[in-house]
Amino acid sequence: MSLDHREMDRNRRDTMRDQVQGFQTLVEAIMPDALAEDMPEAMPKQWRAIGWSEVAHLLTEVQYSVDQGRVERASDLLETRIKECEGLLLS
Repeated sequence: MSLDHREMDRNRRDTMRDQVQGFQTLVEAIMPDALAEDMPEAMPKQWRAIGWSEVAHLLTEVQYSVDQGRVERASDLLETRIKECEGLLLS
C-alpha cells in the first residue's frame, strides 16, 4: 500500500470517527426532549437503535465497499441524516 493510499485511509477513518461522534452527540441531545413529550420510554430507545443500525450500515458501505458509487451514496446519505438530526435540534 502506498503512502497516498494510507493517508486516504487515515483521512477516511478520521472523517468516519467524526461522523459517528457527531451522530452520538445529536442522539444524546434529542433524547431528553423526546422523553419530555410524554412518549413511552422505549420509543426514543427504539429510535436510537434504528438510527445506529442505519448509521452502522452506511459506515460499513463507506469503509468496505469496492464500488465508488456506493461509497459516495452512503457518505451522502450519512451526511443527510446527520443534517436532519441537526435540523431537529435547531428547530
